Amino acid sequence: MILLVTEYDNVAWDLHYSLLRKGFKGSVLSLEDNLNQPDDVQSIWSALYKGYDLSDRKPLHINDFPVPLDWEVEREDGKFLIKTIDGVIGEVFMAEPTLHRIVSEVHWFDSKGFTYKKDYYNQFGFLYKSSTFVKCVGLVGSQFYSPSGEMLATWNHQTDSVVVARTIFPTMSKFYLYCLEELGYSEKSISFNNLGTPLQMLIDKAELMGEDMPPNELIFTEKVDELPGNIDYILKHKELNVECYVGGFEGARELANESEEVNFFEFHAPLYVSDKADYCKDVLITTETDDLWSIERLVDSCPNNVFHIAAPTLMSSRLTALGDKSNVKLYQQATQGKVEQLLETSGIFLDIANSPTVYDANRLALRYKCLRLGVRGISSGDYISEIYMAYPKDFEWLKDFIDYCSQHADSLDQWVAKENFALGYSYD
Repeated sequence: MILLVTEYDNVAWDLHYSLLRKGFKGSVLSLEDNLNQPDDVQSIWSALYKGYDLSDRKPLHINDFPVPLDWEVEREDGKFLIKTIDGVIGEVFMAEPTLHRIVSEVHWFDSKGFTYKKDYYNQFGFLYKSSTFVKCVGLVGSQFYSPSGEMLATWNHQTDSVVVARTIFPTMSKFYLYCLEELGYSEKSISFNNLGTPLQMLIDKAELMGEDMPPNELIFTEKVDELPGNIDYILKHKELNVECYVGGFEGARELANESEEVNFFEFHAPLYVSDKADYCKDVLITTETDDLWSIERLVDSCPNNVFHIAAPTLMSSRLTALGDKSNVKLYQQATQGKVEQLLETSGIFLDIANSPTVYDANRLALRYKCLRLGVRGISSGDYISEIYMAYPKDFEWLKDFIDYCSQHADSLDQWVAKENFALGYSYD
């Protein structure tokens, strides 16, 4: 069996880990070439790289990004801009964590600032994909390249056809089936969690294999209030030979219970610590800005708690002023390792930063057995149960709940277990 995901993101990691815990021994394929994917995850585009030696290649650092002598890459307001004597012609984007300065994408601009091309770099440090855009039309085509810069394939986004050498594939899903064959997976069963391209691949595969179609499984992980119509399509088309599961989001159990043909899939979260009772008073906040919801009021209202505020950057005067308070500790230019160290010694992760989550701390808080709390409209909500997402008007409830945690250490495990159960996660 193979696990087929559209991209190897946090949800795919959770699914991969959970399947491994349940005895999965197959390969993992991603339809995207993600810079941060582990060594045991393979991009489906690697089917085009057969015969190339990639063993000594590494991701492309910004210092090694090639530009002509009369161009320069200049950092300005947190952006890496490509400049010539005529002005800004492009921008370089970094993979997360951005502190490592690994090139992920390059966007190229015309004289009026329109993005006419996007280049994508993979974990082997070479330009593997270039997409072209046209005004009033959008994305029109993509080209795929070898490590030596040779064009390997072209994808017409208007017709969805793919050309490889002299072979034309009428749709991308049929091209992906060709890739599976090249990689030796054409007859393998498929686990998938996306009802888009992977499902279309199974439909095309069923037409080819007929009664020889191997058993497959859908593990649907997108948060929904009712089962999507594509799941009903799968259940009605038995020739697809797909068993359906839902899991990884709040309400998945209830959806599974309402259906006789859809099962619940429970995720396994790695547990990095076992007991947090000694750290029930410690609250961790991560942020990229000083825009923290009601932070001064919260700190003053919870004198029994210690607030640890970590940022990957230097802090503004608003945050440094908080450092004068006895129950606040600041960590400027904090690394991911430092954030994980703080999660290990904190009972609560409080997501109140009006900015992207630093180092995916919500997910890490699950693994470090922290209770995750947030505020609607501010927090991302990832890995936080709705019962622990306060409304902005619920300040008194949130303050009282945080204070209660500091006084009742024995209850912390119960609240974490309740939150994880709601989201469909359990520890080993």
